[in-house]
Amino acid sequence: MYAYEFSDPDPPDDFNLTTLTFPLGAAHSTELQYVFQRIPVLDTVPPFRTAQLALSNQMIAYWTRFAATGSPDRGGSGRALPYWPRFSGIRPDVQELVPGASAPEPSAQFAAAHKCSFWAGFGAAAAAFA
Repeated sequence: MYAYEFSDPDPPDDFNLTTLTFPLGAAHSTELQYVFQRIPVLDTVPPFRTAQLALSNQMIAYWTRFAATGSPDRGGSGRALPYWPRFSGIRPDVQELVPGASAPEPSAQFAAAHKCSFWAGFGAAAAAFA
């Protein structure tokens, strides 16, 4: 099993929500335009900056290689891709996909950045009321 976190802080606006007064960041589904190089709802080419286009090409290569070999970063021909570790209970690392810096994110770093202990406690408290 492999896990990833799409982390582009400033992806192109994939829903044409120009009236927002805050940045969406890497919101749900924004990575789809990177995988298909099309903005799904608008059916247009995303206005990628150079590093974003490179990330898009990298993600396409990962997804293609995974479909062909079962591993996103190994096998097949072409250029080497940044290492993407398997996700497991022993080593639950997540591949962070961000322009110019895709790399494995250690589970402790991921958990701290996303306040996982807070959410785990919140879930346990909510379960107590169920």
